Amino acid sequence: MDVSVLKTLLASQEQAFRGALEVYIGQTNDKIKALQSTIKEVTQSLEFTQQEVDQLKQQVVKLEAEKTENKEVANGMKEDLQASKKLVMELEERCNYLEDHSRRNNLQIVGLEERPEGETWEQTAVLVSKLREDKLELPNLQMERAHRVGQRSD
Repeated sequence: MDVSVLKTLLASQEQAFRGALEVYIGQTNDKIKALQSTIKEVTQSLEFTQQEVDQLKQQVVKLEAEKTENKEVANGMKEDLQASKKLVMELEERCNYLEDHSRRNNLQIVGLEERPEGETWEQTAVLVSKLREDKLELPNLQMERAHRVGQRSD
């Protein structure tokens, strides 16, 4: 073969190779640009996500501090409740004692007839005095008041 034919074939192959290489380089550059764009989007998304994670961490820290504070308040309230229960029990005992003490001079009479029209405490006191003197034969006791208790019965 002739050198000129070889040169023409080599030039033609070189031109074809350069064309193919330029197409390949163009496609590679396009893929690189697409990857760079994707990486940029992923990076922005990660930055946004990291900001959200940081905010959530701050919220968790705040909530845990509130939880600790609420536990302390609840414990204080439990202690106050226990102290209040103890005080209520003491006051109930004291109230019962005072009620019992105030009743120690009381006399309860059951079955004393009532007047249909009702009566005042003075009238009730007269009835009790007569009963005490006539039926029970108790010595002359000083009576402060006389009350009817409960619902009226015929």
